Parts: sequence; structure tokens; C-alpha cells
Amino acid sequence: MKTLAILTAALFATTATAQAQARGTTITGVVYDSLAKAPLAGAVVQVVRVDSGTATRNYTATADALGHFRVDSLPRGKFGIGFQHPALVALGLDSPLRAFQIGADTSLVIDLAIPSGHAVRLERCPGGNAADGMLAGFVLDAAKGGMLAGASVTFGWTEIGVVDKKLQTIPKRTQVKVGDDGSYVACGLASGSPLTVDVAEPGYRAIVGEVVVPDSSAMRRDFRLADSSVTGGGAIVGKLAHADGSVVASGQVSIPALDTEAPVANGAFTLANIPPGTWMLEARVLGYEPQNMMVDVAIGAPASLVMKVGDKVQVLDAVTVIGKANGDIKVLDDLVKRNRASSGTMFLPGNVWLESALYPADVLRAARGFRYRSMNSVGVRGCETLNSLGPRKSLAIYIDGGRFLGGLAELGTMVSMRDVLAIEAYPDMISVPAKWRSFDACAVIAIWTRR
Repeated sequence: MKTLAILTAALFATTATAQAQARGTTITGVVYDSLAKAPLAGAVVQVVRVDSGTATRNYTATADALGHFRVDSLPRGKFGIGFQHPALVALGLDSPLRAFQIGADTSLVIDLAIPSGHAVRLERCPGGNAADGMLAGFVLDAAKGGMLAGASVTFGWTEIGVVDKKLQTIPKRTQVKVGDDGSYVACGLASGSPLTVDVAEPGYRAIVGEVVVPDSSAMRRDFRLADSSVTGGGAIVGKLAHADGSVVASGQVSIPALDTEAPVANGAFTLANIPPGTWMLEARVLGYEPQNMMVDVAIGAPASLVMKVGDKVQVLDAVTVIGKANGDIKVLDDLVKRNRASSGTMFLPGNVWLESALYPADVLRAARGFRYRSMNSVGVRGCETLNSLGPRKSLAIYIDGGRFLGGLAELGTMVSMRDVLAIEAYPDMISVPAKWRSFDACAVIAIWTRR
């Protein structure tokens, strides 16, 4: 009886093994985007048998929203596995391949991933500085999804350097064109600090904002441009919170490019009637540094996000000044008060841009929302947006509080930088103080001269 029991158990074990081998091996795993630090949903996983003398057969599966995939019924043999995804195209990478062998296994776990940002940068941008960053992605039509070949992507930042034996900030700028496949790759960028980015294509609303590439690494970022004729259709629903997770009691969020804003109440806010596309969202809370975030808006479900309020604005200790305040001190005091309620860029005495500029337009190289072209010409975020929607408006210039009727070219000959005390720059009408808002203006710069 004991012998019969052993034989019966062996028979069942042999039968189970045969059935398992007949069903084949199952492979499961996760496809991961190391640059985005997130699962790579939609990746098409391909498994190919590579035994010599056997007919080649492909097995495929598609990763779900969490990056999980499953391939069933694989026979014994030698295989190669890889995946395809638009992210690889944008980064200019071939599919990462792995070899494996199936023996008596009934299941295997194989995870796949886009290489690390550091590895991608070394491959795609060889020979650069070790501290450089790389940014790549697609530029798309937000409504139709088509590739916008020929669009321009411009990056700007500042670096510290020595000019004429003096330590100065040096403006840097690089521009790349979008290829026929809709992708762009920008090498040699500053990493670990904000980059201004300007994405433009005729007939579309420009994207003007900021991105930060991780230190000595690469990042992928797609940009979806909204057709200038498209209005509304999407929404942003969000939450504004402090670093500890507690909600912000009150504040304001805005999309300067669309001249739209909404209040924050008990941490919640909603921006409605937003055209589909990529937009720079700005949040302002009294006493805190403004925060920016790139948001992709689509038709249908609203974009949902959480923004964290950053560091508190540094407040200087109060001092008592004995004596009569001169005109310069009063001007600067008023300017600082405006800065608390507005969101322009302030250039105060001692600012390196103010001290090194030859013409007022030179200072605007470092102003948020402004794009320097020449001493006589600058691009301005608010003007590009409003002029694409209706009657043409212009950059308004004020000198010592009064409207200057000329342009930058005339300003450069009228005002010497030796006489300039401070400059305020407001790139759109949302950020402009109420007293300088006018129907013919799309942005404002205010120049104050020494008393």
C-alpha cells in the first residue's frame, strides 16, 4: 500500500508538471520611467524567441496605468525582451533589451525601465560639462494631438562668470527646433536651477514658464500648444497646501498667459473655461514666495493637482532712521509696498543687472515673462497673449510715474542708466498695479530716476 501511494503521488506530480509545461511560462513585471519617476503606462512590451533553428515568434503585451504587464504561454527556450513607447522616441533612445532563458519555470518576474537621467544625458549629450542638464520631449497640437514640426523651444538662464576681471551674472540662451517627428532635445542646459522656457509656433498660443532639470541629469517634458482660435473647454481643480500638508486659508492662483485668475478658499480653487494645452499656473499667498507649476489641460475631465507653498518671504528687521528721508528713499519705500501686492520683477539699487546694463532693455533679460531680443525690442508674455486675441496693444513705459509715449528705442536715448534708481517690470495686466492699468497696454515697465 505504501509503494502504491508513492507511485500515485509521483504520477500526479508528473502530470502536473506536464500540464504546466503545456500551458507555458508566464512573465509579469513593471515598465518604469526613471526620468519621470513613475510607471510608464501604455508601453508595448515585446518578447522574441531567439533560439537558433526555431521559427521566430513575437509575444506582446501593453502596460496598464500602473505600468504592469503580463505575457502568457511562453515555451522553453531563449528569449529577448524590450519595450516601445513614445518616451523613447522623444529621448532618442533605442529600446533597452534584456535576454533571459526559460527552463522548467512556470512564472518569471522581469522589470523594465528607461535608463536613469544621468545615463540618458551621457548618451544623448556626450562631451558636455558634467553639471549640464538635458531636456527632451514632444511639442503637440493640444486639441488634435498632431506633431508641431518646426516649432521653437527656447531656454534661458543666468550664470556667474568673470567679465573684464569682474564677477558678473551672464545671461545664457539656447534654442532648438522641433524635428519632423515632433520631438526636441536640448543639451547643455543649466541643471538644478530654474530655466525660463518659451515654446512658440505661428498660429498657436505661446507657452512661457519655468522648468527645473535635476542636477547633472535629463528630464522629459512634452508641451501641448493651444490653437489661438480655440477658447475654453477645460478646467483645473486644485488644492494649495503648506509644506506640512495643512491647507492654505486664502490666496490666489492665475494663468498669466490667459489673463485669468481665481481665489483660493480653504485650500481649494477652480479655474474654468481653460483652453486645452500646457499652461504655467502661478499661486500667490501673502507672505510667501510665489509658486509656479506647468499644468496640462485637456477636454473632458479637469486637471487635478496639489501645489505646495514654498518658503516664506524673507522679512528684514525693522530699523529706525533718524533724519529726513530723501526722494530716493520714498520711491524705494513705495516700490517695496507695491511688490507685496503685485507680481512683477523688481530691480533695486545694487542689483547686478541694474549696475551692468547699458540700456534699460538690458535689465529686462532677467525679468520674468520678458524675452530680450535687442536694445530696441523685447518679447512680453502678456502682449503675445492679448494681441493674439484682439486689438493690438503695446508695452507701456512709465518714467517717474508718468507715461512715456515713446518705445524702447527712444527710451535708450532719453534715459542714461547712470541716472536710473530702480526698475519695475510687469509682464501682463494681472501683475500690473491698478494705477498703471490702461486699455491700450498689455504689460508695463516703470523706471525711476535718482532724485
